[in-house]
Amino acid sequence: MQIENRIPLSNLAEPSLFFSLVESFQTISTESKLSAMLHGDIQQRFGFESFVCGIGSAPSGRIYHLINGGFSDAYLKYYISDDKHISSPVFKRWRKQHGVQHINVEKTATVFGDLALWSQNARDAGIKSMVTHGFSEPMGNCSYFAFVNPVEWNEQQSRFLDLLMPNMHAALNRVYAGLCNSTRDRLITKREGEVLQMIAGGKSNSQIADRLGLSPWTIKIHITHIMRKLNASSRSHAAALGIRMGLIDI
Repeated sequence: MQIENRIPLSNLAEPSLFFSLVESFQTISTESKLSAMLHGDIQQRFGFESFVCGIGSAPSGRIYHLINGGFSDAYLKYYISDDKHISSPVFKRWRKQHGVQHINVEKTATVFGDLALWSQNARDAGIKSMVTHGFSEPMGNCSYFAFVNPVEWNEQQSRFLDLLMPNMHAALNRVYAGLCNSTRDRLITKREGEVLQMIAGGKSNSQIADRLGLSPWTIKIHITHIMRKLNASSRSHAAALGIRMGLIDI
């Protein structure tokens, strides 16, 4: 995936460090290596206490995979629903503005609405400030990173993170793709795969039952199992997830 730089490299401080980090991110394809990179070189560069990152769909706010690097579990539970949708106003703000967000909790507490409530939840989680950023592919996945309590933050830090973000996104995307590939053969059974393939093809339960020589009730049970395994909210959602995860063909 070719990604153009949005900021001239001539404006970048520490270019040698930047290119070293880019090369490191280009070698990452596992969650353990990405976590080690974020806990190591990236934490050293930006001086934050903890992080969380995830990959999913920007329009729907649904998270496909989350990596927690020391974030408050209570905070995450408050803003991430059981069906893996994110409701954080900070995420919504980033999605609208698509730039590095540096939020001071004390200053945000004076703002009315969702951010005022967010600031209270943030304080309860020991968050004094937060930096967030991400990357959205036009027709693909969206990644989102949040860093808690950086030692200091300025425009130079924002420029550095903005340039680095496409490479961080690509690394997280590879991690997610690898997880999908490793679970492809064991996530759903062969029969469930056949049912899911026909759902994606627009077949009704009775049509699937006729094609497979099974009862509609049995097909309904298969679909229930598929939806539970994929954490899907509907038949069409299960089909979309199956395609995205490579469980079925388009």
